[in-house]
Amino acid sequence: MNCPKYCSSKIKKNSHISNGKQNHKCNDCGRQFVEQSEQNLISDD
Repeated sequence: MNCPKYCSSKIKKNSHISNGKQNHKCNDCGRQFVEQSEQNLISDD
């Protein structure tokens, strides 16, 4: 797994987000991310 910002492989697990998915943190840049996040966009209707 790599950081989506800097492509670093120095990643550590960093708790879980509200829906239970594993959160990760890059040791190089400090960015937090979920490996396979889902964006559910709300339509204008």
